[in-house]
Amino acid sequence: MRWVWRGDVEADTQLCPYREVFGFHHSGYSGFNPSSAGFKAYPQYFGITPKYASIVLMISDKQTGSGTRLAEVVGRRVRDLRERSGLTLRQLSERTGIAVSSLSEIETGRNAPRLETVVRLAQALNVPFDVLISLPDETIESYLRTIETPENIGALQLWLERCRRYLQIEALLGQQKSLTPAYPTPEGSWDKQVALIEQLAQAERRRLGLGNEPIADMVAVVEHAGLRVVGADLPPDDLDGALFQFPQKEAAVALINRSKPPLRQRFTLAHEYAHLLLHREHRVVWDRSIDRVSSIEERQANAFAAAFLMPAERINGMYDEYKLPRRRTQLPIFGWVAMRRRFGVSYAALAWRLFNLGYVNEEERDWVLQDGSRQLTQMERALYGDVSEPPPIPTLTDRLRTLVLHAYLKDEISASTTAELLESALTPIQEYLTAQRIPAAKAKEFFEFLEKFSQQGDK
Repeated sequence: MRWVWRGDVEADTQLCPYREVFGFHHSGYSGFNPSSAGFKAYPQYFGITPKYASIVLMISDKQTGSGTRLAEVVGRRVRDLRERSGLTLRQLSERTGIAVSSLSEIETGRNAPRLETVVRLAQALNVPFDVLISLPDETIESYLRTIETPENIGALQLWLERCRRYLQIEALLGQQKSLTPAYPTPEGSWDKQVALIEQLAQAERRRLGLGNEPIADMVAVVEHAGLRVVGADLPPDDLDGALFQFPQKEAAVALINRSKPPLRQRFTLAHEYAHLLLHREHRVVWDRSIDRVSSIEERQANAFAAAFLMPAERINGMYDEYKLPRRRTQLPIFGWVAMRRRFGVSYAALAWRLFNLGYVNEEERDWVLQDGSRQLTQMERALYGDVSEPPPIPTLTDRLRTLVLHAYLKDEISASTTAELLESALTPIQEYLTAQRIPAAKAKEFFEFLEKFSQQGDK
């Protein structure tokens, strides 16, 4: 992982993810004078207050690990992202307040931009600061370009940066997750494929110790199994999700569109997990719409997701538990609502599952897929007081947050870097970071002190 010393003039030096990029070394500033003229860091990008945020960065002559001057990297990235966003130089100038001539010199590498200029450019292009100072992974970038638009380019770049940070913090702690075992891709007639997929879904549940019970936390389950999850705030009409593999890291990451309904996000995650298990040979899989699929691999992924989330044995058990009639056309509304809430899926997903298992007929399925879903939702809200849904897929999962906090506890990263990785300002969480190191027996005393200190500050 790339870490760089930050130059806090009134505090201890801090670490941040740019040591290698800016040419600093673990022993300090590598010839830089901390008292020389530097740049004021922006708290939202550097996680430290302006009072201690003077950092010594000379972009003009620093080089990346590949020997490319950082100014050239910034220029190349600015031009590339500007053009991919559909912006002219004049439009970017209007957004940033930077003269067109200066922007032109920056893009050609003739002008080494000041730090605050790079920050303004990142904000105008709607991308993380890190993106403008890092050489891109050309392979991953090429895949992203196939689905990017002026509306989603910023969200995709932010998603990719979060992926990089996730994999870097894993490497720092030696906590890389091995990929799940790959299952054979089903072949033969569709009926034979479905039968095999049912077996594979049950085998995977047994391997993970899930039994036949509904899955409460799908994110935790697949991350434990080796699939990293990073949500992305893409437009509502954009793709549902995607699966990316990073061969050099022996890692896979699922992209889930957080603008979709939470129940759809959950099913999409199970769908991407199916691709990882069944279609390992594909470096990237895009899923524009998981409910309108045509390829055999997409149908297989949907079948696996349904079997994984709604095991046939558990559905059969609910019929026994509530004495539900097993004849087609006889499933009462109560059964639809009870099963949907139990399995945490949409009415549409449940309708397809019950139809494929032979519990309902085509007419019942189509009723749910059309007006029935809305009517069932209204009834559920009236009878249960709410419509149960899982939380949206997070941008930073619990596992990632735990790894970051563990790294801080082991003194692998500083408080300011911890705040940066958690995408938080440092001030609101600094006391709680300190509290992590305190034994539980002394926690009461610590928090009482904080409360008194806070009250004195208010006065």
